[in-house]
Amino acid sequence: MKAAAPWVLVPPVLPLAAPPAGGPVGALAGTALGTAWRLRWVPPPGHGCDDDAARLRGVVDAVLARIDAQMSHWREDSLLSAFGRLPPGEAMALPPDFATTLRIACQVAALSDGAFDPTLDEAVRAWGFGPAAGTSPDAPVPPVAGSPRTGGWRALRCEGGRLAQPGGVRLDLSAVAKGHAVDAVADALAAAGIGHFLFELGGELRARGLKPGAQPWWVGVERPPEAGHLPELRLALIDGAVASSGDWRQRRRVGDRWLSHTLDPRTGAPVDHALSAVTVCHAQAAWADALATALFVLGPQAGSDWAERHEVAAWFVARTPEGGWREWPSTALARWLAD
Repeated sequence: MKAAAPWVLVPPVLPLAAPPAGGPVGALAGTALGTAWRLRWVPPPGHGCDDDAARLRGVVDAVLARIDAQMSHWREDSLLSAFGRLPPGEAMALPPDFATTLRIACQVAALSDGAFDPTLDEAVRAWGFGPAAGTSPDAPVPPVAGSPRTGGWRALRCEGGRLAQPGGVRLDLSAVAKGHAVDAVADALAAAGIGHFLFELGGELRARGLKPGAQPWWVGVERPPEAGHLPELRLALIDGAVASSGDWRQRRRVGDRWLSHTLDPRTGAPVDHALSAVTVCHAQAAWADALATALFVLGPQAGSDWAERHEVAAWFVARTPEGGWREWPSTALARWLAD
């Protein structure tokens, strides 16, 4: 059976400056924030890959360690965990990374009318995800007593760089902090003199510039494993970011039912609809990360409608009632489709 032709997404504007054809491309990899990271970069003129490898690894490791210490909900000594222990009315000073991430989270929460919520830690733990997750996807999920706290983002107040504890609110920034970490690494690499690179952290990607010979940074967009027959989706990532949200990772099984690790903040329960994956392209990885989660929570129709109203470049993959699959781009992303 002949494979279906791949979808190819190419942004409408390409930068003019590019590294010379035939030049080297360096590669580094590591682990941080509970996942893997990968860096590919074009060395500056007069440099070889080995000249910069140790220095760039130090740059990446330092940024990711800083963000992990601030926003990990797996660490009891993180600033995020410390905020959850504050008594009502007491405030904490936020470093720039934390403040930026929380601001984006609250903006997406407001724009999506609560389809995104950075205060879901209690509900996440109640359903057995996050730090409370078992070692196996078959591990039983603790019964949820009552309705876990949701919607707490409306009570968050950050003034003068200090975030006040409304009372019993525990933050979970996992659907935006990883994206911010990608942006922070990208900024640090640029400050280190690297103008052309692709950085990935756990599936969230950010690119700047081009590969040698004016080639874009080609990345494959992941689909649900069950939808493996769908045509390949390749994205020419240039000076932008891409992030995805879906229901096939970190899921849990209860009896004959699979539960998505993504909760609908409006119900406090795992999402349960036909949409299986959303990929968002944006200038910033933090925004792409948060928007992909919000669109996934909204579902196939409401999510697609919201992306159209807000001109979000998104790709949707959904199950059909007949047991098949369908996929479609938003209008903003459809403009990227190559002939």
